[in-house]
Amino acid sequence: MDVKNPDGNPKFTLGTQSDITNSDFLFYSEHLVGLGLTEWVDKQGAFSGRFSAYVNSYANINSMLYDNQTDMRMNLFTSSYSYSFGTSVYGTRKYSKFTSTDYNSPKSIPLIRLSELYLILIETAPLEEANQYYKTFRSSRSASYTALTEPTRVREVEKEYVREFFSEGGQSFFMYKRLNAASLLLSSEGMSADKYELPIPTDETGEF
Repeated sequence: MDVKNPDGNPKFTLGTQSDITNSDFLFYSEHLVGLGLTEWVDKQGAFSGRFSAYVNSYANINSMLYDNQTDMRMNLFTSSYSYSFGTSVYGTRKYSKFTSTDYNSPKSIPLIRLSELYLILIETAPLEEANQYYKTFRSSRSASYTALTEPTRVREVEKEYVREFFSEGGQSFFMYKRLNAASLLLSSEGMSADKYELPIPTDETGEF
């Protein structure tokens, strides 16, 4: 958390609205580990995922995920018309720069971000310390801060994982698995322990 460059400035910093304004939708300053790409083939709708099998409306995302509160991460969604659904749907802007001809823009898929370290501490640190990290984290997201209590901590951490890592991969899944969550945000799918067990590919077991 306190890693610094030789000049004394922080090596990693939490993303802010200014990053979004500068079209850095993946908060490159947070990438502790990232996967650099030089080629990217879009399979699910102009990098936004708007042609995916499941999409969410603005109303669902705003009410179910953000509790109708101000949060700069809402600016990471974009509205576009889907011919598959015949209406406007909301997808992510996170990978939109991967199609850009601006070769100076970092093309890095985050694997571990600084925000994940914050969320680990918010979940596991003593409550008073956790709230210090939570306040800093919420401030970076231009979101209001309400101190966590032990009864509210886990539920708020769940929401922050989904808000933070929307469309980035498995962080939210493994958070749900670790907590053995019975339901998923933005989904009507009920969960049980067996659903968190991923099948081993048959071509790795020799069983066909």
